[in-house]
Amino acid sequence: MDSLRSIATSRTYVPRQTSKGTVSLECLKIRFERVKAGKPVPDLSDLSRTYTSKPLVRVDNEILFGELAILRSLKDEWNGVWVDAFHSRGGERKFWSSLEDRGCAKLPLHALDLFEKIIAKNEGKLSGFFDVIAWKVRGDDYLFIEYKGKGDHANKNELKWIEAAISVGVKPEQLVIVTY
Repeated sequence: MDSLRSIATSRTYVPRQTSKGTVSLECLKIRFERVKAGKPVPDLSDLSRTYTSKPLVRVDNEILFGELAILRSLKDEWNGVWVDAFHSRGGERKFWSSLEDRGCAKLPLHALDLFEKIIAKNEGKLSGFFDVIAWKVRGDDYLFIEYKGKGDHANKNELKWIEAAISVGVKPEQLVIVTY
């Protein structure tokens, strides 16, 4: 997490209301280098417009979606995936660890177990799930990171998900918001 904090231009805490009271979540503002139109980009022609309309950023000379840039920025300390809740349908879950895997990454069993516990507490719904789930390379710590663009605010699904996560033992300090 220190590697992510080190590239933040600001660090604040934002309140989120749960039925058990208000929790304060760390909020980092990160300005990834945006890839400008006309620059060479990876071939994304096989992806739907809901993907290709997302802004691309550059991290360590690699062009990525912002959620994957967060993963790259966690460096060697954490492993993780982008939880693609928007494109997950029915029982099919889409997880990304790179542009190449096209949503076919897998969670290790320990992370999958926690993921499923949160979903169960969230009335079986994936809606509101934070964009990134990361786990320590060594150890059993987790991070859940929500990537928010300009004008993106917490909604009732996200607040219900936060409550579900906390109810299964996720600590508020494991929930982080990254804005750009």
